[in-house]
Amino acid sequence: MAKKSIVIALLIVVLTLVMTLQPLQLAHADVIVEPDDDFYRRNRQDMKYMGRSFYANGENGYIKLLVEPNSVREVISIANGEIVYIMYTYSDNGVLWGVTEVNINGWVTVWILMDDLNLVYDSIEFASDHGSEFVERDFNIGELDFDGDLILWTWPGSGEISWVFERQYLMGDTNMGEGSTIYIDMEGREWGYLGYFYGSRSIWVCLDDPSNQNIPAFNPAPTPDLQTRTQPPATQGDTREPNAQSGDDDIRITNPDSQSSANSGNMSGQLSSPMLVITLVSLVAMLSLVLIRLLWKKEPFNFKKDDTGEGGNKSGDEAGQKSNTEAGQKSDNDSDK
Repeated sequence: MAKKSIVIALLIVVLTLVMTLQPLQLAHADVIVEPDDDFYRRNRQDMKYMGRSFYANGENGYIKLLVEPNSVREVISIANGEIVYIMYTYSDNGVLWGVTEVNINGWVTVWILMDDLNLVYDSIEFASDHGSEFVERDFNIGELDFDGDLILWTWPGSGEISWVFERQYLMGDTNMGEGSTIYIDMEGREWGYLGYFYGSRSIWVCLDDPSNQNIPAFNPAPTPDLQTRTQPPATQGDTREPNAQSGDDDIRITNPDSQSSANSGNMSGQLSSPMLVITLVSLVAMLSLVLIRLLWKKEPFNFKKDDTGEGGNKSGDEAGQKSNTEAGQKSDNDSDK
């Protein structure tokens, strides 16, 4: 009985562990954030994923961020040169609009006319310019030989670090990042492209020197061609945040679809997926030991034992024997009569 209880308890623990680890596996999948916006939800079928950054580049020196496409309700204006991250685009009779989120004392969704934006040079543009130089060969980040942190770059020679992945979080994961696109720079260094890596998209690793943060920029981004920057006027009319202006300390425009921003993203103070898995497995193992210890001490249910050590229904047997004896004596008496 006790052994059966232990088996059942362990099965419950194993099933719990499997259900707990499943979301961690899904966390490695490519997750795309959607804006919390009524217009987006009403027209979701017509939205196209963008996931790229743009410079504000309005003809008046600034651009307007609206409540929804073609709306007269302005949320905020920002000066040319500010960077916005466009999550999705929507075409209204050939006029393209982009959606993003801005933090104005809390996150709000805004829509921007795409004609007022200028694309920020990124890994996709680098591939467009240098794709003919790429070499197709498989590589695995987990098999690289290095002792320090893993440095992830926006593209080879950009001089811009996208993310510093600390060595202590690698935990010997031999399948942590695989790719098949390699770029060889003028110094003969090989760079590997990763389409997705722990929340970051379209990044590069120097396969020959994965921990070197001081690789100089040899393919810097071209200077953007922007129109004159003008401080936008205070927002007028029906707005969510009256008089909000670009440059206010409480306004932030960021990439809500990424875990890291340029030149940052250090994982200090965060619990990575490998560490979380190890912690959960350890807790489950300890729980299993406790259950085994508790359940193993339990004995199967027995009736009370008598002085002879024979358990069972002694009183019942004695009653039966007494009844049979009395019945036999009565039968003998009847015969004598």
